[in-house]
Amino acid sequence: MYITKKLFILLIAIIFLLVIFIINIFPRVEIISSGSEFYMHVDGQGKYRTLHITGMWLSDTDKNQFPNNSVVIECEEKDSICEVNSAILSQFFGSNGYLFYPIKHSYNIIEWETELLIAENISNCNKTILTINTKTKDVSIITILQNHNDNLCHDDKLIYAKPQSSKLVGGYDYSIRYWK
Repeated sequence: MYITKKLFILLIAIIFLLVIFIINIFPRVEIISSGSEFYMHVDGQGKYRTLHITGMWLSDTDKNQFPNNSVVIECEEKDSICEVNSAILSQFFGSNGYLFYPIKHSYNIIEWETELLIAENISNCNKTILTINTKTKDVSIITILQNHNDNLCHDDKLIYAKPQSSKLVGGYDYSIRYWK
């Protein structure tokens, strides 16, 4: 009976130490918003921030847009990079079938203040600016044609004749409103 008590106390101590270890490994998570996910992580030393946002791009010009995309944005202050991963549902060349395809874009963070993050993606033909306001939880992108005279940018000239802007909305909430 005496050995059993020692073993029980040892087991409790090991469980306690394991819980303390697990709590200290994972950084704290601050939930900034609900609806669409909007999380800010701070590393254990309080130096670097990571931002995780999910939602759906909604075009500023098409307010009745079919809910055909899903977006995950991950921003790392330490690497000065935002990765924007999108999955888009598109009709398969005029048929009744649909194709779901992923797109990944990397944005260089050019500014990360207390409440504002600005990042950009520059290609040969256009420039896209990602803006995230962590206080108001507004996320938007704008794409501008920047190389008007390059023949290789012919398709982009048709798409981006005018700047194209979108904002991130809660995909689930928007889909429910769309299908009502």
